[in-house]
Amino acid sequence: MREPTECPFALSTSGCDFGNSGVGVFAREVVPRLVSSLHRRGLRSILVGSRAERIGIGVDPSSGFRLPSALDAPGPNALFAFAALPLLARAARARALYLPAANRRVVALPTVPTVGTVHDLAQFHVENKYGRARDLYVRRILTPTLRRLSLVLAVSEATADDVTALAGVPRSRIRVVHNGISLPRPERPLPPWPHPYLLYPARLEHPGKNHLALISAFSRSRARLTHDLLLTGKNWGAQTLIEDAIRRQDLSNRVHVLGYLSRSDLVGRMAAADGIVVAGLFEGFGLQAAEALALGIPVAVSNTGSLPEVAGGLAASFDPRDVDSIARGLDAIVSDPLLRARCRDLGPVHSQRFSWDRCAEAVVDALIEVGSP
Repeated sequence: MREPTECPFALSTSGCDFGNSGVGVFAREVVPRLVSSLHRRGLRSILVGSRAERIGIGVDPSSGFRLPSALDAPGPNALFAFAALPLLARAARARALYLPAANRRVVALPTVPTVGTVHDLAQFHVENKYGRARDLYVRRILTPTLRRLSLVLAVSEATADDVTALAGVPRSRIRVVHNGISLPRPERPLPPWPHPYLLYPARLEHPGKNHLALISAFSRSRARLTHDLLLTGKNWGAQTLIEDAIRRQDLSNRVHVLGYLSRSDLVGRMAAADGIVVAGLFEGFGLQAAEALALGIPVAVSNTGSLPEVAGGLAASFDPRDVDSIARGLDAIVSDPLLRARCRDLGPVHSQRFSWDRCAEAVVDALIEVGSP
């Protein structure tokens, strides 16, 4: 192994939700691999982020540029990335800078070659996804700056299409680098659920994750007669709204909000489910669908965004804005033997195309390409 060279590659940890979201899973899987891969190639890296950000994604909290905890709040964090991060990269004499969440944190004027991963531009597809202020930030400030990146890495073909259509980045400067799959072994046996169940693993967010329509669809489905519906995910401000909808439709004995589960517990619940549903209005990748197929679990997905691409024609699909269509998707999971056999037999093979190791190596290749003299 060669000794690392003098000028480092700067790796930002900003905008990754401290590891607690789909983007957080991406950062937790990819950023440590980047550090290791660069080191194996005799190349040096330097991390830029706060202690909490680094701990959240599993990297050394003590090395590189450590940011004060005051910058953990979303507003100051975005402002730091926009204005100060490029100055730090230049001060470090970085060969290139990597932004793992470039749909959340971008730099105003890159001072070194910069590569960013874009997970989605969902604010253009879901009105008021995160509130007016953040939607305006994405539409008016963040998206135009994507054109200044040396390379954009899109997590799906659907996201790549959006980056060209909505941000004006030429397709020649976009690479599609799919996410990977990681299915940790359960750390402890989970108590068995008393009834067969369907599972929707998504943060409790409204309107983007579409829980209210899913609950209404479940109330109309035949699946409710034989199955429970479990909702897992961190509360992003919508838990009370979701629980009120469950009570109003008299589904408290069938629909259960479990909240946030550790990765290993979530995988355990997924593996024991009779089916997985991914009902979001728009996804840039759809990690839950890929993981369900890796487990051979029947899955039904929205027919929008990247989900048809990730599911590869194996899943049932539905219109997420049509309650009756969602209900038919739920019923297909439970009662369609061809769907169940297809997901069981072909899902694990299909999911092998999604690899975190390959994803990280593609990011390193992009950094070396733009950072070469």
